[in-house]
Amino acid sequence: MAIIYSGPLTTLPKKFTDILPSDHSLYVYEDTDQQYIIYINKVELPISRTSEAVGYISFSIDFKYSETNVVFLNSTNGGKGIAKYLMIIVAYMSSNHGIDKMTLDDDSDLGPGRDKQTIEEKNDIYKSSGVVSKGIRKTRVYKKKAPAKKKVSIYKSLGCSYIEEPYPEMICSSKSMANEWSGFLVKYGTKGFFVI
Repeated sequence: MAIIYSGPLTTLPKKFTDILPSDHSLYVYEDTDQQYIIYINKVELPISRTSEAVGYISFSIDFKYSETNVVFLNSTNGGKGIAKYLMIIVAYMSSNHGIDKMTLDDDSDLGPGRDKQTIEEKNDIYKSSGVVSKGIRKTRVYKKKAPAKKKVSIYKSLGCSYIEEPYPEMICSSKSMANEWSGFLVKYGTKGFFVI
């Protein structure tokens, strides 16, 4: 990654940055191959430490094929809208460049095939990594639980769809996703991170 810019992200409209806590900012790394990392943090971090940020997203923009590819998304404060905020920022940037196609792989716990593991498979995985103490292997037995309320992945909630289930590849419209801003403000304005 040959960095051509590293520092505060100042090109966004104020509506995106004014909701951040006063001691946090958006920072960006941009390289010569149109690859970016945007992250939220109190201070600027070296590129090797962006995973320590409150939240970050890694993506690339292919102007030749008019496509944005989200490579990685992470938030250290789940349920506060940080990951969704970063996705909407990237969608806004893409649509601002006339790019409507966004792609990604849903490797989240809610992605396709994640709930297909049987209890026996989970037990086998756990047993193979179990702790041995005084010659006795300690294991945990997974029991069937009552069906939980079906959760929707962040990507599906932003309008992305699977290209071909059960595979994790997804396609999204950056214009539609950027239009989720008002709904985002309503849902996450009182969740404890953003200041609205």
